[in-house]
Amino acid sequence: MEANVQTGEELDLGAPGRSIGDQFVFRGSLSPADEPDRVIGRFSEFCVISDLERNAGPCMLTAVLEGGQIAVQGEQDGIPTPTSATNAITGGTGKFRKAQGEMTLEVLSAATWVITFQLADR
Repeated sequence: MEANVQTGEELDLGAPGRSIGDQFVFRGSLSPADEPDRVIGRFSEFCVISDLERNAGPCMLTAVLEGGQIAVQGEQDGIPTPTSATNAITGGTGKFRKAQGEMTLEVLSAATWVITFQLADR
């Protein structure tokens, strides 16, 4: 599916300028990759800088879809425009309550990402 970033904010915490602990918060809509104008859900994500050399740190994403939510976490490089990554699906609610597996993130542009949920059977 396609994630379209609609809002992104940087929280400059601690020392002025980019520093350990700075946070980035994103939110946007989710659409089928082949129908980018049809919204099927929304997502929110926040990341905390823990590695200044790579602009990297842990990120947590929640996808809200019909029937429930999917929670994802893992490290991403290149924050605030992340590089492609694979992160762990850590759980879910509703019809996704037993969710586990991986989410892959492919960055097409700063505002458009392709995310794929690879759900594993329990």
